[in-house]
Amino acid sequence: MQHGMLRFYKGVDSQQRMQVRTSADKDDFLNCVIHEDENATEALLNREVVLIQKDKDDYLYLTGLINDEIKNGCKVVSLKINKACWFIKKKRGSVVWLQQKYMFENPIQNVERAS
Repeated sequence: MQHGMLRFYKGVDSQQRMQVRTSADKDDFLNCVIHEDENATEALLNREVVLIQKDKDDYLYLTGLINDEIKNGCKVVSLKINKACWFIKKKRGSVVWLQQKYMFENPIQNVERAS
């Protein structure tokens, strides 16, 4: 699965979507190549996002934080994965549902300190 839809909120009620191409970086990081306008990466830095990918009957749903912009001549951002779920589409007769196959949760999350 190399292509997906990156979603995030820009404001309270304004959901934005972008098509991206992904590649693995480290265990809990993905690189996302953005196919949108020139200012797309500035709008994403330090923002919580959702990445959805589909391949035949497999669906991948990831949540994470855009933590860096990779400067190599194209629009690439680094996504730190907080949680990833893999679903498989199942069907019995006319009933269709998604069954969770696997879930990954990053054990190291940013924890706010109490004052």
